[in-house]
Amino acid sequence: MACGLACLLPLTAGAAATVTAGGLSVSGGAFTSNDTATISAGGLSVSAGSATFNAASTIAGGITLSGGTTALNAANTVSGAVALSGGAVLRLGNVSAAGAGSFSITNGTLAPTMASGTLANPIVVGSGGATIANDHPLTLTGAVTGTTNTLTKSGAGTLTIGSLSTAGTGDGMTVNTSGGTLVFTGTGTKNFGGISTFDGPVTFDSCTITLGANTARLAGTGTITTAGTVSINA
Repeated sequence: MACGLACLLPLTAGAAATVTAGGLSVSGGAFTSNDTATISAGGLSVSAGSATFNAASTIAGGITLSGGTTALNAANTVSGAVALSGGAVLRLGNVSAAGAGSFSITNGTLAPTMASGTLANPIVVGSGGATIANDHPLTLTGAVTGTTNTLTKSGAGTLTIGSLSTAGTGDGMTVNTSGGTLVFTGTGTKNFGGISTFDGPVTFDSCTITLGANTARLAGTGTITTAGTVSINA
């Protein structure tokens, strides 16, 4: 197909598909692509229902998810940023599934499904908060930022974060856990604000922790372990 495409009903593309203008918009039903898809302008937009890409595809114009569930299961070429809001869920079956651009998440969930992986994409957490739901080991090497906002880790897997809220003292993030293990590592300062609730194991590995505001606390029922040299600035 060569067109701008809006999907409301179940639609499966079993052969190569091209969208040349207007982008691909999914606002209900289910769109599934089992072969190469090319969106040459307008990007991918999902507001409800589901969109699944099972083969390496090209998406120009970014990815905007304001609802529903999107699954990107192959290494894709994506130009433009990826934005999640409105309770949208993005499932990643490959570390390159969403390209190399940034993730902007406010009231959205990033849910990697690969057996393990490392994401280098920067992640900006908005005022609606962001959830990382990983049932398998996942490492984030890109900067995770979002002054005074909340990141939640769920799922049974281990999540390793290398860079957290680097804006500086007093500009920290709240981090909550509801499953699995959370590891903070790397030489950069990890800036916390508000009350972070760790209801699972947390490890600080060779890093500096700053509790930015007078009300910043690390709380919860989880066990905190330190490894290497760890500094805490309260």
